[in-house]
Amino acid sequence: MLKVAFIGDSYASYVQTGQGMNSWTYLLAKHFPQHQYYNYAHGGRGYDFYQLCLLDAKIRNIDVILINKTFSHRVSELHGDDPHSFTATAIDDNYFTLYCENIVWYTPACYTPHVDTIHLDSKKDISKGLPEVIPPSLFNSYNEVLRY
Repeated sequence: MLKVAFIGDSYASYVQTGQGMNSWTYLLAKHFPQHQYYNYAHGGRGYDFYQLCLLDAKIRNIDVILINKTFSHRVSELHGDDPHSFTATAIDDNYFTLYCENIVWYTPACYTPHVDTIHLDSKKDISKGLPEVIPPSLFNSYNEVLRY
C-alpha cells in the first residue's frame, strides 16, 4: 500500500464547492482503493502553500506526491503558534483531506489580478499595489515567488 498525496489549488481540491465525490482525486482513490490518499489541495492556494504541504507530507512519510500547477501570484502567510499543523479529516477509509488553520492567503482568481479597486495588469503593477493592502512580510514572499 502506498501513501499518495495531492497538493494543489481548486483543480485538485475535494472541498471545492461542487466537486467532492466528483473530484478527480477522489475518483482516483476509488479506482485504486489499495492505497491511502491525502488531499492538501484548496482553492486559491499558491506555491508557498505547496511548500508547507510538502513538509507535512515528508513528516507523514508520503510515498507519492502529485502536484498541480497554479498561478505564481497566489501567496500565503503563516500565523499562530503552531503554523505547520495540518488537521486530517477522513472522507473514506482510504481518503483524507488536510487543512492548516494557521494560514492567511491572498489570491487574485484571474490572469489580470486586482486588489480592491486597484486593477493590476502586470507584475510591475502588482508590485505597486500589494504593499497597500497586505503586510510587508507577505509582500516579500510574493516577490520571491515572482522570480520563478
